[in-house]
Amino acid sequence: MNENGNPYHYVGFDDKGSVGLEFGVFGLPETFITNRDGKIIYKHIGPITKKILTDEIVPLLK
Repeated sequence: MNENGNPYHYVGFDDKGSVGLEFGVFGLPETFITNRDGKIIYKHIGPITKKILTDEIVPLLK
């Protein structure tokens, strides 16, 4: 946490489910990554494996 910060600082909560519907959420788990403008640049349905993390997600964060 000291080195990378709190990863949950910017986690949103959609208590009414309206945002989820606008994002096209159909089930859980689903992962979305947005850019600084709020545009979805990545969507994954299902659990995140180590391979998905290293091959698909980490490159987007650089």
